[in-house]
Amino acid sequence: MIMDLTEAITMIKNGEIDAQENPLTNTVTYGVHKFHRFHTLSNHFYISRPIFLHRPTYESWPDDLRAAMQTAIAEAVAFQRDLHEREETEAQKAIDANAAKPSRSAPTSTPRSSRRCSPCCARRNGSTAMTCSSLPEPE
Repeated sequence: MIMDLTEAITMIKNGEIDAQENPLTNTVTYGVHKFHRFHTLSNHFYISRPIFLHRPTYESWPDDLRAAMQTAIAEAVAFQRDLHEREETEAQKAIDANAAKPSRSAPTSTPRSSRRCSPCCARRNGSTAMTCSSLPEPE
């Protein structure tokens, strides 16, 4: 199901949707962790900060400028990855403080979740590893 995030959050609050997929930082940022009791820790995140350059222009720059740009990009990537780690740690604390129960197992690790995920995962190049989430087994 594809929908606008604000619509999804409203449906989660109303109990009309019982699961969503997002990195922990997004889950906490949008407050969705307050409505979900379980969270699958798939260790995935979004990297949506590309750097685009016009190749002919870049190649026309002096060598020292190109080298400086490459250094700056490498430093920015390292910074972003470190920031991600810190944000995930803080998000996990917020989820834990909300009495949520994290699950560190792969979502396809049980027969029930494998059956539930199989149609979704089959559409994703045949891979079933960490590509979709499922509801936990009832307690």
